[in-house]
Amino acid sequence: MSLKITIDDTQESWVFDNTMQIGRGMTNIVTAHPVERGADVADHVQRGQLRRSYSVMMSDTPMQDAQVTGSGPERSNRCAVFLERCAGRTLTITHPLDGTMTNMLLGSFSGDRGGVLMESFALEFTRLEYAEVTSVRVPPSAPIRNTTAASSLPDGQDLGAQATTTTAGVAGASGGGATSASASAENADARDRSYLLQLLQGGGILQ
Repeated sequence: MSLKITIDDTQESWVFDNTMQIGRGMTNIVTAHPVERGADVADHVQRGQLRRSYSVMMSDTPMQDAQVTGSGPERSNRCAVFLERCAGRTLTITHPLDGTMTNMLLGSFSGDRGGVLMESFALEFTRLEYAEVTSVRVPPSAPIRNTTAASSLPDGQDLGAQATTTTAGVAGASGGGATSASASAENADARDRSYLLQLLQGGGILQ
């Protein structure tokens, strides 16, 4: 029973000679809500990430169905270099007992070489859980109308007595043209009479 690891972005894979031990686990996060009085509040459990651990072996002499070529310590060294390239990348793990698992991350690995022409590796994997995030666009609020303007009042609203401005005597004002012309004529006659009076007085005609 051999373990196969494939790097998703490069599709580079590695097949170990044998799997000696498999570990399965999951760590859930439990949030307790104790109360002093009243009814108990149910605990909330947050599902944790799936974990897998494997104890695998690479021998110096390839087995009959081995997919990794080479012989001697070179095979173990190449395996260690491959595991280093797996850091920070999503992996696909295939094993006859576990099937195919995707979105796996290599958490740690360590190798121990014994005196039987082989090296054993301890591998720790964690599944990457993706979360979906959605966003909602909020439109800007409409401008506030001036509530003091008369145009904002409903139709037919009685506004009461309104202040007015008198336009009489103002040149060019509507309805005040005749009054303004009459006043100008009277002023001109008064100036003429005053000038005639001064002439008569100056000539001694009027004392």
